[in-house]
Amino acid sequence: MIRKPLNVERTAWFLIRRFGDDSAVVAFRRAQQCAARNDEASSREWHLVTRRVVELHFAQPQGPAH
Repeated sequence: MIRKPLNVERTAWFLIRRFGDDSAVVAFRRAQQCAARNDEASSREWHLVTRRVVELHFAQPQGPAH
């Protein structure tokens, strides 16, 4: 079965809205579950989602403060 690749940006925003501060943990656990099933492609995608969640939700804001 051919699967559709994840939209990393969209998935990251969904997790942030749904799980808030736990969103990175949720994404990382999903990557681990995929790896346990020997689905390396999905595991790599979920690691990208994890990285993007951290960038969007936990990174320090850039630019001048208002």
